Amino acid sequence: MTQLSSSPTLAAPGKGLPLVESLVARYVLFPYTTSRLSQTKAIDMVCEYGQRALAVGRALPLKQLTTPVLIQRFPGIEDSSRHWSVLMTLEHLRITGESMARIVEQLVRQEPIEEVVRIEAVKPGHHLLAEPVFSAYETFLSGYRQRMESLQLMRKAGKSHHHPWFGEITDHQWLCLNALHHRIHWTQIQKILQTAGWQIKDKPGEGI
Repeated sequence: MTQLSSSPTLAAPGKGLPLVESLVARYVLFPYTTSRLSQTKAIDMVCEYGQRALAVGRALPLKQLTTPVLIQRFPGIEDSSRHWSVLMTLEHLRITGESMARIVEQLVRQEPIEEVVRIEAVKPGHHLLAEPVFSAYETFLSGYRQRMESLQLMRKAGKSHHHPWFGEITDHQWLCLNALHHRIHWTQIQKILQTAGWQIKDKPGEGI
């Protein structure tokens, strides 16, 4: 059954993934994937998935863009994140994308990081205006490649910073996390469209 703007009862933000999924992600999937993902590929993924997500957002009528859609949870997202609109998803990608980019820069430069990463603190609001979200996310994406390509990542040799799901992770792993996070929420946007039965013209391509 498709559920649009109703307010379902979901787990609290920051509750995390189911136990087995979280353990597999932390100790198997995340270390393996980040060890094989290059700096260039990780940057490409953020830019390409981000541009696709932004293109979908701009193509949707305002009502569809801003209507939360309840989707089935899939690996990589919390229960609390499965009742978002496309616009909320874009705002979340902007917030987290900038935060992770800043952490990577600070780790590479060996600067102190005061930011404590909390999952519940990066959830999007429900009352968003489309153009400011589009503009801010587009600004982030347009500068991301140059920012990240200019860095000499330390990988295992440098400092680390704590993530609630993955523990202490390096600059390279934070860079990869931004890429994987963009892929997860691109999947979420696709599921929102599929669940609601919405179609857009000139839908961006699927393969990366």
